[in-house]
Amino acid sequence: MSYPSKQYDQTPSHNADPREIESWALLKSALQLENACRNTENSNELRECLRQNQVLWTIFQASVAAEDCVLPADLRENILRLSVFVDGRTFSCLGDLEPKNVQALIDLNRNVAMGLKVNPEAAQQNQGEDTSKIAQPTDRLNAIDV
Repeated sequence: MSYPSKQYDQTPSHNADPREIESWALLKSALQLENACRNTENSNELRECLRQNQVLWTIFQASVAAEDCVLPADLRENILRLSVFVDGRTFSCLGDLEPKNVQALIDLNRNVAMGLKVNPEAAQQNQGEDTSKIAQPTDRLNAIDV
């Protein structure tokens, strides 16, 4: 069995698939946020992790807003909505550094990272198959109001 925490330490190669790099960055950010939440004695660590996560999402936001972005319009719109959510939640967390407030960002990063690990061609070929056994996003992610 592969444990996600081991994946954080494995930096993708410079010629890796962009989806793999983005997934790795999101998982690493989630781990850093989680570790900072556990270290309640150092609020500066949590602040810095929140800022780094926001920078990551700002990069995503800039990428999908670029004129040469090849992603479908609906996917770009969804990524932009998620980045707006991340901005709002980050500012809220910076105002109240309670670790429980950060969990939605951790969950979001992990869910998006896992989605990036899915091969889009294989997923499209499997359309029409029984998908009831595929993991669904957490209820917390479904409850996000963006």
